Amino acid sequence: MGATNTKAIDSMLYPKVSSLMSKNLSKWKQMIGRFINKRQQSLYDTFPSTRILYGQQDIDDLYASVGIKEPEIMDAILRHITILYQTLIQERQRILRPYCAYA
Repeated sequence: MGATNTKAIDSMLYPKVSSLMSKNLSKWKQMIGRFINKRQQSLYDTFPSTRILYGQQDIDDLYASVGIKEPEIMDAILRHITILYQTLIQERQRILRPYCAYA
């Protein structure tokens, strides 16, 4: 089959995030440190039984630390879905063409 999830994400999303991560590595590490510090009581409890939630503010902090905006990520994902969908349709048509007049 044509494009796979991995190839599309690797070619569309990974290069951008990777380059931004290398530029903003210290900001990202600080953000991770803040995340852990806010939850240190739950993390370092003798018997950790509390879920460690990752909420919208944490997501916003991640995007800000890396230097990317959520719409850029969503755009890359939507482009990936579009390419994957088109590939699946083409593959379906290729497979069904000998058997169906309408494929």
